Formats: sequence, structure tokens, C-alpha cells
Amino acid sequence: MWDGDFGKQHSPTWWADLFQASGLLDVVTCYELEDGLILLEDKALHDIEYGTDPEDTQHSIDQIEYGYTHSPHQTLFVIAARKL
Repeated sequence: MWDGDFGKQHSPTWWADLFQASGLLDVVTCYELEDGLILLEDKALHDIEYGTDPEDTQHSIDQIEYGYTHSPHQTLFVIAARKL
């Protein structure tokens, strides 16, 4: 499950390189959020509370649980860029 899904995910560095290579943006900063996993957990709790797509919510929970014992794991990051 995760292996197939993770193949569609990319690292913060990958995104920064893509933005920079576009020639349209100058990447100022790009970093992984230290509390990214906590934010993903909070989103899953929100989705449970408000009944957001149960299948999608369960998929998110499965990915979070996988990340506790495996690497790489899902994360969130911030990227800031200037238009060239």
C-alpha cells in the first residue's frame, strides 16, 4: 500500500529543484516541518470528527502508522520562492 503510494511522493529537495529548474521562480527556502507528522495526525482527527471521506481518512491513518516504524515516511514542508 504505502510503497505504491510513496512512489508518487517527492522530497522537499525534489520540489525545490523542480521550482528552481522552471526558470520562473527563485527558491528562497525549502524545509521539512519539524512537527509535520503532528499536523498530519491533527488533520486525520479533524477528518474523523467531521466525517470527511472515511476511506481517504483511513488511508491517511494507515500512512501515519506506517511512518512510526518505517522510513521514509510522509511529511510536510514549506517552500518559499520569488517570481523571476
